[in-house]
Amino acid sequence: AGTPAVRLAEAAPEIPAGCTVKAPMAGLFRDRHPAGAGPLAAAGGALEAGAVVGFVEVGPLLLPVIAPEAGTVADIHARAGELIGYGDAVLTMEPVR
Repeated sequence: AGTPAVRLAEAAPEIPAGCTVKAPMAGLFRDRHPAGAGPLAAAGGALEAGAVVGFVEVGPLLLPVIAPEAGTVADIHARAGELIGYGDAVLTMEPVR
């Protein structure tokens, strides 16, 4: 009588071991502060929890993109000057072990 229940474990997608850092707002992605010399995050680089990994530029405002935990940058998804949306992946981090 009715459709069989799907177990939650089977329905949930597999969650990767890393942490995805997402854009806090839509705008232009900046990988460095205008007064800074180089990118704030690089593939293979270590980041502390709370580190600024880039900025989203909205008009004259620069909103920081923050690493929620300590880790190593596994992959950078957003490129400097690229238009990104709210919640878009900026980079992926592997947690510190």
